[in-house]
Amino acid sequence: MKIHNLLYVIMLLLNTLNCSTEKTSTMQDTLPLLKFSITGGAPPSSSISVFVYKNKEVIILIENGWPIIQNTNEVGTYKYTISEDELQELINNLENIKSVQTQYGEKQSGSLRYNLSICNGTTSKKIQWEHFAKIPKQLNNLSESLQKLIKNNLQHKYQTIKASFKISANNATISLHNTGKIPVTLLVPTHELLKKRMFLVSQTDYTDNSNLNIPEIYGLATPFGYTFSKDTITIQANEIATFNSTIQTEKTKEYFAIIEAQWATIEFIDKKTFPFLLAKAIHN
Repeated sequence: MKIHNLLYVIMLLLNTLNCSTEKTSTMQDTLPLLKFSITGGAPPSSSISVFVYKNKEVIILIENGWPIIQNTNEVGTYKYTISEDELQELINNLENIKSVQTQYGEKQSGSLRYNLSICNGTTSKKIQWEHFAKIPKQLNNLSESLQKLIKNNLQHKYQTIKASFKISANNATISLHNTGKIPVTLLVPTHELLKKRMFLVSQTDYTDNSNLNIPEIYGLATPFGYTFSKDTITIQANEIATFNSTIQTEKTKEYFAIIEAQWATIEFIDKKTFPFLLAKAIHN
């Protein structure tokens, strides 16, 4: 009986150990190999993230791509798969930064901040640096390659919204086009002041300069004047939702629509988000 009990205990311990190992392995498999993000800057704050997984899946989340990405009228999640060679190259680049420090530069108001989290097997590391900080060459090379990866793969739309703004006489229309593959649900706040901040309109003096001063445009924004009748607005894939209001225009001014609507939880990313959309007006 004693031997039988001892064997039972040993088998129980081995089973527990195996379950623990399997659980740890499963958790590691679900964690991204790396997460790279760029946040901060002058309002409206930038927010770009990319997640790369060991199964070669890449997920890009853009809440406000400016100034890294010049296109301001589309935000959301982008999903695709890299090749085995691309994944291996990335792993090799991660090996090159094993010895770098975890912090570069002091946090400054209005400055972009770069964050890199690595989870490779049993080791993990977080590295942060400011936009104007002096960083090692191998870290800079990795940062540039990840930014290039983001910019070059925005055609892989998964859950994305594209905004447009049209003005005809004194009528204005904001259009939100679901350019992704799954629905997007906008959450309408209960507080009236927050409702007014969902859709804004801004005007600036006309200029031939193609480089927009986004902070200035954002700072001059006023409520668009649309009245919401629902708590949520769901836009199906390839559907266009329109929102109308009246506006007084001047020929010497340029007009922009700004959308800061809260989205419901985006798949893969366990969070709710306030993406920033800006669309220049087209006059009919």
